[in-house]
Amino acid sequence: MERHKPVLVEEVFSFVPEKAKILVDGTLGHGGHTQYILENIEHNSIEKIYGIDVDSKVLGRARENLFGYEKKLVFTNDSYSNIDKILNPNSVDFILLDLGVNMEHFKDFDRGFSIKENSYLDMTFDGSKNTAANFINTASTDTIASMLHDFGDFSYKFSQAIADTIIQKRKIKPINTTFELIDILKEFRFGQKKIAVVFQCIRIKVNLELEKLKTFLDKLPYILSKGGVCAIITYHSIEDRIVKFAFKDYSKNGFQLINKKVIKPSWEEISNNKAARSAKLRGIKLL
Repeated sequence: MERHKPVLVEEVFSFVPEKAKILVDGTLGHGGHTQYILENIEHNSIEKIYGIDVDSKVLGRARENLFGYEKKLVFTNDSYSNIDKILNPNSVDFILLDLGVNMEHFKDFDRGFSIKENSYLDMTFDGSKNTAANFINTASTDTIASMLHDFGDFSYKFSQAIADTIIQKRKIKPINTTFELIDILKEFRFGQKKIAVVFQCIRIKVNLELEKLKTFLDKLPYILSKGGVCAIITYHSIEDRIVKFAFKDYSKNGFQLINKKVIKPSWEEISNNKAARSAKLRGIKLL
């Protein structure tokens, strides 16, 4: 399977403090950012890099890609939101979150992330029972409508109409596959872009992505060492807003914003990697 391309690698690397000892890649994926850091940083300063990923299958790919660096790495199958259970307080010199979805999830058609192939509506990163199918077949009309409105920017009236149709359809037959859901959305004359937005909304909801981000941000002051840096790459406007305001609040209480203006990929990077087009990087440092 093709390796996922990391975004803004040089910009992320520029955020790593000199002589950083303990580093964390909280969304390790295929290990692209970590590999770049290992290839470009002074190794004598690094004690450990903790590579965390909630997806055990993706973590396995990272182990293969980072072969040869094992002495410096600790692979952890967990969520970055549990950072306080993985590392000691005030011990981390640098932590990165790249909140984008690994391309492996879309190319592994059996997992239900892709709209291109018919498969079971799973969409979970960690293989939990809280699948997209379970959500679609049990959630209330208001829950589905609110999700579409909040995460997909659909009008509330339109969100309600979609939710009502989903409820009606599932009473006749459970909605268990990607194509079954897509057929419903096509009744609203949705093209691929809007269908993809709905799938994104469900994925965010099922995996509690926003809740986990907020949990992590609450724990950040207790994890970073003095002079420690946190860098976060977001791809969704809601994620970016959460990070932006959290960092802004922290900058009034012992933290310093590294970049007041959000950093975006260059046109050259976007032309080589279309997945980078919506990426936004923000960084903050504990004084």
